Amino acid sequence: MKMLDRSIFDFVDFMTNNIGMPIGALLISIFTGYYYTKDISRKELAASNWMFTIWYMLIRYVSPIAILIIFIQGILPIFK
Repeated sequence: MKMLDRSIFDFVDFMTNNIGMPIGALLISIFTGYYYTKDISRKELAASNWMFTIWYMLIRYVSPIAILIIFIQGILPIFK
């Protein structure tokens, strides 16, 4: 049985690695950056003020963009 010219095991591996993991990472990043409050994050991390600010900017703005780029690169082989 083949799906997208791959065996079933290769297809499941492709779906997990190139689609499932980036989507999960994107959802975690969005949840942590936008839904989770700053006060709760600050308590959980127990980091210094400047380190928390850097982490917060990274998780809120840089991580979603980087994860989307990885996701797009992962699904490009489907369209070739």
